[in-house]
Amino acid sequence: MNKQKPGINIMRNTSKNLETPADKMAVTIYNTLNETYDANIFAFIPENIRVKVVYMVKDNHTLSRLIYNWSIDNQPTTEYLSGPSALTVHTKGDKKVYVFGEYHGRERDCQRYKYAEIQNYLRRLFKTSSTFIDFFLEIPSYEGEGWDKRTSGHIQYINEESSYLSKLRKSFFKCMQKSTRHSEDCELYRVHYVDVRFQNMLVTSNLGKLSEAMKSKVPLSTIYRNGDIMTALYELNIPANVEPYILESIFSIYKVNKELLKLDSETRKKIQYFISLKCKNISDDFNRKIYKLVGLQCCSSISNRLLYGDKLPAKELNLLYSMMRSFLVPMLSLAVDTYTLSRLNKKFSNTINQPSQAYNSVIYTGNNHSLLYRDFLEYDGYNLIEKAGNDSTDPEVRPRCLYMGSVKQPLFK
Repeated sequence: MNKQKPGINIMRNTSKNLETPADKMAVTIYNTLNETYDANIFAFIPENIRVKVVYMVKDNHTLSRLIYNWSIDNQPTTEYLSGPSALTVHTKGDKKVYVFGEYHGRERDCQRYKYAEIQNYLRRLFKTSSTFIDFFLEIPSYEGEGWDKRTSGHIQYINEESSYLSKLRKSFFKCMQKSTRHSEDCELYRVHYVDVRFQNMLVTSNLGKLSEAMKSKVPLSTIYRNGDIMTALYELNIPANVEPYILESIFSIYKVNKELLKLDSETRKKIQYFISLKCKNISDDFNRKIYKLVGLQCCSSISNRLLYGDKLPAKELNLLYSMMRSFLVPMLSLAVDTYTLSRLNKKFSNTINQPSQAYNSVIYTGNNHSLLYRDFLEYDGYNLIEKAGNDSTDPEVRPRCLYMGSVKQPLFK
């Protein structure tokens, strides 16, 4: 059960003794603020109503700060952002989502422009915003109070000092840790890690080991000496049973399953159905490539062909390995996407001085994830209202420098 939020008794006492239309309007505005934590509503109400509402929220420090930020209007703007390559803005009812996509790396492509680095821009935005923001960031999850210390190839780019995801992690680390995330510095936003693909069963499963090896481009000779990985190849039996195997693995991850179960039945089924469609698309694309390469007769035993790879011609073996990698990596990335979409749509419990849902959100992930989120938002009835940059997968057209001229700033204003 949600804990009672400070200030709620003021609302109830006031509502019993309403004498004027202004009082009624003030209570209506208060109720909306107490749900959405979006002070931009002040732009549409008269000054005398604002005064009443400010008094109502005086015991809620978060709402008071959001209203103050609205009044001084000091949110950041910039012509260029260094880090992301694409941005889209989506709205549905009283919800708004900014989806940033980046091509993982460390190069700074904005050097010839006047720019802000993404971590500095977002840090200032979150502190000066007039709306409470939920921030979804592609960094690995952790257990307990401390950060997971794994140094697998999968999270290597997180540990590199100059990568943008590393800069973002360091900038918002305090607001993710359980022991510090309720500090005053983090009062106006929530930070969510989203990368759970190597948590629990997947990190120790044969499937997880295989995907991690392929993500890290482990030499074929190493794979053939690893019995666990070869067992995974054999068990997958691609393509005969890979889709249900992948989906079961994803939905069974503890953190993913936990978030799915917190959703209402309709939303949970919608997300699972959408993810299953994406899983099928990846599988169908893989099947088409396999058919073209080696013919129909081998497709149910592709795992065995890799298992006995030393008997295959080198050219064919390398192509098969490349296909397996391009197939498994995006398949397991769906774990990240299922978790993110679940958190984006859940109702939070035990919220004190925070909204119960993610009404205003920023998502910052790799472009492949961002493309999927944009697809889901459209599928879920959101309207695309603004876009900037290029989310192409072509390395020649994905600079880590985003021109912001086509997007209204300040964000969320």
